[in-house]
Formats: sequence, C-alpha cells, structure tokens
Amino acid sequence: MLFRIGIVLLFGLPVGCASGPSPAPGPRPSSPLTQQDLALFDDGVDFVSDPAGLSGGWLQAWKTELDGRLARADVVAIVGIASVSRSEQGQDGRRKFVLSPRTERVVKGNWPDGAPLVSSQGGPGFASLLRGQQRVLEGKYVLFAKWTTAEDGSVLPRWHLSRVGGAVMELMAQRLGVGPERTVVIRRTN
Repeated sequence: MLFRIGIVLLFGLPVGCASGPSPAPGPRPSSPLTQQDLALFDDGVDFVSDPAGLSGGWLQAWKTELDGRLARADVVAIVGIASVSRSEQGQDGRRKFVLSPRTERVVKGNWPDGAPLVSSQGGPGFASLLRGQQRVLEGKYVLFAKWTTAEDGSVLPRWHLSRVGGAVMELMAQRLGVGPERTVVIRRTN
C-alpha cells in the first residue's frame, strides 16, 4: 500500500506542478486586417479637437472614420503621450517615430503597459507625426488600436490617435456606452 502511494506521489507530483495557472494571454487580433482597417488604423494622429470647424465632406469623412475606428478597434483607451523619439533609420532602412503612451483609462479591450506606438516612413500616418511631433505631447488622445500579426509571428498594433474633445467623447459614449470619467466628492457632515 505504501509503495502505491509513493508511486502515485512520485508520478503525480510533476503533473500537479505543471497544471498551475497559465500565464495571461497576450494581445490577439480579433479579425484579419482589411484594406479598410489599414486606412482607419494608419499609425498616425489627427489634431481635430472640434470637428465643427471642418467644412464640406471633411466633417462627414471624419465622422465615418471615427465610427469605423470605434467599431473595428480591439483597444480604445484614453492616453497621454509621455515621449516621442525619432530614429533616423530602423532595421528596415526607414525612419520611425516611437511614441510612449501613458494610459489613463482603457475603455475597450486590453492595452499592455509600456507597449509603444510605432509609425514608419512611407506609412500613411507618418506625415502627421512629422508635422506634429511636438504637438502630440500636448493634451490627451483617444487611442484606437487593432492588433495584427506580423510576418515574424509577433502581434503588433495598428493604431490611430484622435485628440480628446466633445465630439469624440460623445460618439464614443453613443457607440460604446461609456462617457467621461467623473469624480464625485461626498462630504459628510456630522
């Protein structure tokens, strides 16, 4: 009898050790990246805080893009940009901007702490950072990110930043059922 218990413990122990909690999964694409996604998640930034100033078809295009980002994003978060670095040449020979977002609030999905936002020369959003690399450090933005699998198997975000403003927050509240965070102060009187 003792011999059997010893065998069970001997062979059961490694199985017990191996069946511990598995690590939390990393980001995964919710769907394949489409041509529409490439336009919506352009690795760039728009500085439109009040779209009412847009004229003609620009306003409707802005609303359509924002609506598309809200619908297709794997992650929606309120962020500030802590730093912007610019490399003259990456491994692929292209210049890059690397933004370090400071996450204030995740509204949809999960955003890993310390995950950088990279925009490469030749990409559709690179010019917006070239023109506004100092401006992007000012204020808060809504980060829209869509996870995609790179050729080497790594999972990377395609992203877009929109300046936090009334119209962005209003549309976000309508589509995602969330609004701006509010702080309520309760004072007790004795």
